[in-house]
Amino acid sequence: MNRVDYFWSLWKEALMRTINLGLDPSFDSTFIFKSISSNEYKQVKEKIEVAFVQIIKSLDLIGQDRNLTRLNCSLLAHFMQQELNKLGIRSIVVTGDYKFVGEYMYEVDHDYLVRELKGKNTGGLALHCWLVLENYMLVDPTRMIYHEKEKFINYEIDGIPLIEDIESVPEGLFYHPYILGDEYLKRINAL
Repeated sequence: MNRVDYFWSLWKEALMRTINLGLDPSFDSTFIFKSISSNEYKQVKEKIEVAFVQIIKSLDLIGQDRNLTRLNCSLLAHFMQQELNKLGIRSIVVTGDYKFVGEYMYEVDHDYLVRELKGKNTGGLALHCWLVLENYMLVDPTRMIYHEKEKFINYEIDGIPLIEDIESVPEGLFYHPYILGDEYLKRINAL
């Protein structure tokens, strides 16, 4: 199975897991994946980048520590979803893990997610959050600022989110969805 087909098989499993855990996947039958032209893709990407910088600047204004910002993927994904929704860009918050150069970063599994849901804190969150847009774009708000940590913390850059078509995520990087929607994050107090 190729990477894209594997991602979509995991997406289906994540949807079933979300429902089986009694969680709302936060989207309905009106959320339909559809391709867009390359020109529309560029326009949406620009809007995402502008919205991201606005979020970072607003967090700066309220005194949010940038080191905490760069590590808070759940909150940034949530804020990104809110801002994009204002622009008419629909998305789904996804909770899971990602693989970088063959290794999962958090080693998320079903049991871990259930323990967090039951309030059996495992000593801090060990999961990752990102958005999937209905135009097949994957938006990871913390991936790039994580790797440019010093510049971001020192206010040399505001950063940009990783924005890729699901079918074009760079080799060596793979996103593994486990839970769809933001209800899980709310219930584990990650938002």
